[in-house]
Amino acid sequence: MLTDKWLRRSYVGYNREYFHDTLPAKLKVCFGVMGDKRHAAVTYFVEGQAIEIRIDKSLRGLGRYSKIVLLHEMMHVSVGNREKQYHGPMWRKERKRLLDAGAFTSLI
Repeated sequence: MLTDKWLRRSYVGYNREYFHDTLPAKLKVCFGVMGDKRHAAVTYFVEGQAIEIRIDKSLRGLGRYSKIVLLHEMMHVSVGNREKQYHGPMWRKERKRLLDAGAFTSLI
């Protein structure tokens, strides 16, 4: 079963490798209960700053999928919550950058 510590190590590694340590180093990253069962994860923002990435605890047994979801949420942190469309042009550009960099290659 995957732990919050495992998730944190994944975040730190991806931040270094794919985001050049530009994402918040102290951002809370954890497994938890989702308020809306339609979502696998959520990134919480307060006053424009990301404060937490929470991934549904039901994914603790799915390592590769949890990493895909984590990268997805890290893209939201990278772009911020400036877009009215949560998966708008800036987010899609960030997704393409990570795809081109090979971030998902070993996960799919």
